[in-house]
Amino acid sequence: MEAVDMFHDLGYEAIGVRNADEAMLTLRARSDISLVFTDIEMPGTMNGLVLASTIEAKWPNIQVLITSGRTVPPDEMLLGRARFLAKPYDAKQIERVLASMAASGDCPSGSL
Repeated sequence: MEAVDMFHDLGYEAIGVRNADEAMLTLRARSDISLVFTDIEMPGTMNGLVLASTIEAKWPNIQVLITSGRTVPPDEMLLGRARFLAKPYDAKQIERVLASMAASGDCPSGSL
């Protein structure tokens, strides 16, 4: 199951994009996005860690959830409130991370 489908199943509006460049365009065009879920390794002009850093600098109110099946970022690379979820994951794991974010006051709502 695709991540977008998992978020839909959990009751979130989710928007799928193909790369970091599309993600940036979407973030500039929409004000209702509260969380970005990104892989570290992806196509485009930046990887997921650079995307996360850019989001935290430009849109500090947007949460970032980073995933990877190969790379586990050092804690210092998870800037601000960014969280990491290792692959493979399922909807229950996503739900637990979102619950953890809610418990710490970083709960996403709206579009992802």
